[in-house]
Amino acid sequence: LFGLSILSRQILEIFSNNDIANHAYYLVPIIGLSTLSFGLSAIFIQTITIKKRTKIVGALWVLTAVLNIGLNIIFVPQFGILAAAIVTLLSYIFALCVSCYYSFKYVPFNIDWQFIFKSLVSSFFMSLIILWLEPNGFLQTLLAIFAGVLIYTLFILALKGLGRKEIIFLKDLFKKAPIV
Repeated sequence: LFGLSILSRQILEIFSNNDIANHAYYLVPIIGLSTLSFGLSAIFIQTITIKKRTKIVGALWVLTAVLNIGLNIIFVPQFGILAAAIVTLLSYIFALCVSCYYSFKYVPFNIDWQFIFKSLVSSFFMSLIILWLEPNGFLQTLLAIFAGVLIYTLFILALKGLGRKEIIFLKDLFKKAPIV
């Protein structure tokens, strides 16, 4: 999310044109946060589903859709596409909060806040490198992506964000990966 947000203009220029990139790059972080909220809510919803509380899930998505459509009808005519992006974000945050509430109610579990903090710190330093590089064009953007991945990986390892089990899992995963 951090890297995508910082490189949104460059990526849009690569895949579309300057006009679209100049008028839409600011939407990418909002859409990215929306996608993150949706994905997290989907994880929490699995625990609700396991407990066979599917009526809650159905009601949640109906309420989320009504909220999204209603707020779009109110705000999009006046504020345009930015309002649509923000309304979608708010709708998915609503779904995340409700699914999180019910998930913890039925299946309490711990969230590794230390890892989340380490990931945010690593993302911050990755972002600084990408900003410092100021990529322009396909090749520089690609190099900035690789540099960002490298910096993130080095920081998450230095902060011990990945334990021995995760590192062994990743090594095994790369060993089993098909050669393209």
